Amino acid sequence: MKRFTLILRLACLVLATSIFFIQSVNSQITNLNYKWQTGNTYTAIAGGTGLIAGGNTTAGAASAVTNIGFTFKYQGVNYTQFSANAAGLLKLGSVAVTAESVNNTVSTTNTPKVFAIWDGFYAGSAASGGGVSYVLTGSAPNRVLTVQWNVSYSSGGATAYNFQVKLYETTNKIEFVYGTSSAALLSASIGLGGVSATTEYMYVASNGDIASVYGYYDNQTVWPGNGKV
Repeated sequence: MKRFTLILRLACLVLATSIFFIQSVNSQITNLNYKWQTGNTYTAIAGGTGLIAGGNTTAGAASAVTNIGFTFKYQGVNYTQFSANAAGLLKLGSVAVTAESVNNTVSTTNTPKVFAIWDGFYAGSAASGGGVSYVLTGSAPNRVLTVQWNVSYSSGGATAYNFQVKLYETTNKIEFVYGTSSAALLSASIGLGGVSATTEYMYVASNGDIASVYGYYDNQTVWPGNGKV
């Protein structure tokens, strides 16, 4: 399993967003703690709540707005709600995410967004445990929201890609956690989207490097999992 802690861990990619300050289109990200971690084990959530049902045949099928369960600070803004789509987007805020399945990383259709893997996914079949779900664990001030995707590149297809995004209370950490997959990606993206059209975007290459800031990096073909966070 891979995590990307933004603080960035890939197997656990973790981002400390409370110190993630972005000021303009041409500014540079200088205050982001980023780290890849290996040797982790992907653990599927238990007793979670469904956001998107397995078997949904809409590419990038979108969920309703849901409470995070605590206040999460992202790029200096406090959020208490989120939504997700089957394509791999997690959007913060009170406006629901759309079924945006084309991973144009500089798109401002769904901002601010967080994406462990974003591509033209469908919810996997119900029989294979497909869908998107979430669970809130822990107690204040150390709660964790885990959102989990079990998805496929084909409508009604068996689940081939399993991954999670974790949001941490108080530390404002973001963690990307990847399960094992033997399937290649078509042309996916990993990273963060700004709070508006004038704030930076960050993309992460499959080897764990920060690939670019405010530019296209939409060609991930290697699954970043198998022991990485």
